[in-house]
Amino acid sequence: DYGLFEVNGNQIQYTYKTAIEFLNDGASYTIDWKDTRAFQKGAYTILLYANNAIMGQGSVVLK
Repeated sequence: DYGLFEVNGNQIQYTYKTAIEFLNDGASYTIDWKDTRAFQKGAYTILLYANNAIMGQGSVVLK
């Protein structure tokens, strides 16, 4: 599930999308994602968007 979406007039590529029913009640959410492509070693940044704005981010280093 790969594609593009628009943020502030710019096309942004995504590698996964899903819907979450956010209730603002302090609940935790988990997103499971499996990519069948091989990842190369290096640093990766994860950005979570909601309503065309970054709502969270993280990073991981693959060795």
